[in-house]
Amino acid sequence: MNINNSLERIFTPLQQDLEKVGIKLNLVFVTPQAGFEKLMKRKYKMHYVSWTGLFFPNPETSMHSKYADKPETNNVTGINIPRIDTLCEQYDKSYDVDERIKILQEIDKLAVEGHYYAFGWVAPYSLRTTYWNKFDMPEWGLSYTGDFASVLSLWWSDPAKVSQLEKAKADEALSMPIGTEKIDYWKTSK
Repeated sequence: MNINNSLERIFTPLQQDLEKVGIKLNLVFVTPQAGFEKLMKRKYKMHYVSWTGLFFPNPETSMHSKYADKPETNNVTGINIPRIDTLCEQYDKSYDVDERIKILQEIDKLAVEGHYYAFGWVAPYSLRTTYWNKFDMPEWGLSYTGDFASVLSLWWSDPAKVSQLEKAKADEALSMPIGTEKIDYWKTSK
């Protein structure tokens, strides 16, 4: 598996655990640049990378079979599933947000069931955000593939909260409410 040197501390224990059950995992250390080139040219057996969906989802570029045999596309795994092709075409023709969400969920399910991806290690602290409570945001906080950039593109300054914040900064007796944390990418909970 291609990894960069900074990930050795994470994958060496995995390698040792796999060896205990009879699985040999060879770690191949590559620079981030060489790893990306190998990924895009599909010169790998297994490659560890943080590969997410697009900010504005478009499953066609990452999962349609017309890109399955072409290197240097977002279809880095060579996914070739006819049902995904059909869903990509339905997705492009739909203007119904709920329908598009269901299509994306089915595409994700098919891609995972096809074993094109193995979900890996993610630090529970990989997004650290501190901010003054003066912003409003979508109900879900971050996008499906959200990171710190989501804050810049999805959050907005709320004049009422700005005013409340300025008053709280001037008067230590005042405080502002702390919101609850909720992680629900597909907005399935009510």
